[in-house]
Amino acid sequence: MSQKTKQILSSLPHPSRKQVERIVMRYASRHRESGILPNELENIYCDVIEAVKLQATYPANHLPMVKSWEDARHLTEYFAINI
Repeated sequence: MSQKTKQILSSLPHPSRKQVERIVMRYASRHRESGILPNELENIYCDVIEAVKLQATYPANHLPMVKSWEDARHLTEYFAINI
């Protein structure tokens, strides 16, 4: 993980940081056999961090909970297109 990503991750509130770690580790464990490149893992961290930060700016019932990398990617793509 790059230094920039580590700084962004450490700036998140504790519950959000744990949520990001949980999602990324779940993704990594599901794709362990096929292998994950370091830059791919970096992109996953960035997507999930961005989605969690977006989710935190809205009321809890306004956006669905981000539970996977796919959810995070969908949320960030949705906001990129619609905003």
